[in-house]
Amino acid sequence: MGAQKQHGFTIIEVLLFIAISGGLLAALLVGVNGSIEQQRYRDSVTSLASFMQSQYDKALNTSNSRSSSLNCDAAGIVSAAGTQPGTTDCLIIGRLITGDQNGVSLRSTDIIAYVVDSNAFEEKSDVDSLRTSGVVKLMLAGGADASLWDEYTPEWGAKSMPLDATGAAFGSGGKFAMAIIRSPKNGSMMTFIGNGATENIQDELISTEGLKNPLTLCVEPDGFAAPQKRAIVIAPNTISPAGVSTKAGVAGC
Repeated sequence: MGAQKQHGFTIIEVLLFIAISGGLLAALLVGVNGSIEQQRYRDSVTSLASFMQSQYDKALNTSNSRSSSLNCDAAGIVSAAGTQPGTTDCLIIGRLITGDQNGVSLRSTDIIAYVVDSNAFEEKSDVDSLRTSGVVKLMLAGGADASLWDEYTPEWGAKSMPLDATGAAFGSGGKFAMAIIRSPKNGSMMTFIGNGATENIQDELISTEGLKNPLTLCVEPDGFAAPQKRAIVIAPNTISPAGVSTKAGVAGC
């Protein structure tokens, strides 16, 4: 009997197999990376929406974490050892949220009110009372101390870019201001939205026009592929977390 032939693969067949396998592996990796990036983007959108909704929760359900070394009166928030939280005539009435330059972070703090003129306070409307310092003095719990502000940075390097109702850029380079206020008179909720990250809420933010402004925060991915861009939309004069929604296909986003 003659020797049996040994069957195997030629070099060309081996190279062809390696090339096909490599192509399939590369396609698989691209698909996996794309899925990861899309999930990261969705996480960024969900996280930002949750942050904005949480500000309404904090405005509705206030928590006084003031240090006993501080006092609050018509002069403002001042050092005064021995005064316990809840023993002054100041009220926590809401939250201020501001967006910084280029939309890389947001800050928030409590808004505190002190009624200066109780008679005028009863006579004027909510908005007129809140915007008149001689009637109600408004203060920020965080003040000039950055450590007393809550800071939020969108996940995975995303940015929150504000747009107006037409899809045009809102604010200067990502800046905006938003005050969520619970009326000291009747407890009704109001949302004031302004162009620019102002902390001068009494003179520049609280107005009847501020009640009419919607706010759209377009979530911009940072250097990775994303599905259709989504935005966080706060309807004009939103009164609860339910007024914060996410939408795709928003003009300008």
